[in-house]
Amino acid sequence: MKRGLSQVVSIMLLIVLGIVIIGGLFIWQSGFLEILQKDAAMKKLCSTLEFRADGLCYKTLTSPPFNGGAETLFTVLEFNAINDGGPTIIEFLLILTDKSGNSATYSILSEKKISAQQGDKFTTDEVFNIEAIDKISIIPKINFNDKSILCEERKKVFDNDGVESC
Repeated sequence: MKRGLSQVVSIMLLIVLGIVIIGGLFIWQSGFLEILQKDAAMKKLCSTLEFRADGLCYKTLTSPPFNGGAETLFTVLEFNAINDGGPTIIEFLLILTDKSGNSATYSILSEKKISAQQGDKFTTDEVFNIEAIDKISIIPKINFNDKSILCEERKKVFDNDGVESC
């Protein structure tokens, strides 16, 4: 005579296993939905941002001699940014792309945060080989729940052909 689990115990084990699987899926899905909700809130916040970037130009500066050496020339980019409405801009990211598709990224922190209806002038660190740059992208960053968010959908792109000396 063979002995095994009774039908009642087998059914109970299947029900418990099903509840555990459904509970695990619910917990996993809840975390996933929370991430999606935060992402949607960040995108919505970025969509309310309206800013202008204009007056983009380059300037060649001279650095003072170092340890008796010669003065050196270097180039910086300058632009004006105006927040026409929406969240406060805390920083800008500049992406310089050359004709081959290579890019360099510059982070520009604002001396002051740019609230709605305010503007400021910004200057990059030294930019190398300004003649080789094809496109210049200016992307604003905002703050959301103590997290810095890059609003790429609000970026402004300039062709280098239109960039003149300041």
